[in-house]
Amino acid sequence: MNTLLIKQLNDTQQKMGAYLSLLDLRYRNLCVKSEPLALLPVTVDTGDEQLNLEDVANVSKPNDFQLAIYPNTPNFMQDIIRGVFDAHPEFKLDIRDMNEDRKNQEMEKENQKVQETDQKDTTIEKEEGEYLSSEEEEPGMSDFGLDDVFDEDSPETKYLLYTMPEVNKDRHDFLDNGVKLLHQQCMVRLDAEYAAGQKRLNESEKYSSEKDMAEARQDLKDILDDIKDKADQMLQDKEQEIEEAYLHYLKQHGSIPDDDHSDDEQEQGEFDGAHGFRVSQPQTNHE
Repeated sequence: MNTLLIKQLNDTQQKMGAYLSLLDLRYRNLCVKSEPLALLPVTVDTGDEQLNLEDVANVSKPNDFQLAIYPNTPNFMQDIIRGVFDAHPEFKLDIRDMNEDRKNQEMEKENQKVQETDQKDTTIEKEEGEYLSSEEEEPGMSDFGLDDVFDEDSPETKYLLYTMPEVNKDRHDFLDNGVKLLHQQCMVRLDAEYAAGQKRLNESEKYSSEKDMAEARQDLKDILDDIKDKADQMLQDKEQEIEEAYLHYLKQHGSIPDDDHSDDEQEQGEFDGAHGFRVSQPQTNHE
């Protein structure tokens, strides 16, 4: 295949890939579950300049339905709150303190230990053959290198905890219709770009052999099919996410029994590592 046709195919592939990336970004910004990339549009106005959120804070995902923002300094707190509200007014804000979280966690551990002791006094055998009493002290925050973070006198222990909107029946239906509409819009744009790509190939026909043209047209069709398949998979994944969020809502409100404790495993506290802001775009360069 000649160089001109290859270039035209690559150009068309990149344009189609951009539409796919746009669909992905729009799906993430619907915030059915917590998604750090949904904070990508957030800008922080400090009065002197406009900064991106990652310039003034770290972000973590404590669980599937919350995002935690840790300002680099307390001075950024109010500016961050305004910036997040402008981008996502639907988020529920809770200003938390890491010291208080630590105390609550330690209290819960103590209560759990008391309950376990009341039930039975057992010993746990280590793999090396050593035994530990079930009343042995739990690892402290120093074991995780977090002593400096939890300075009792530090004002920098305040952070922002955002909870995603509940997916009740009305929001479920709204989201379900919305993701289908976004998918449909993406398909229309892909078909339009495919038609434009065909036109560009036809204009190059006088410079190319019949064999090259046949191969280029088939490659163009394969590119379209591949990207449409990825868009279809994105839709399926988002629809499943919506159903899971709706199921979570029903469980939270007692509409169905909560037999699945997988959510408990994900709730690791508000001390996860910060996530960077990276938009993963599909690899669509034509080989």
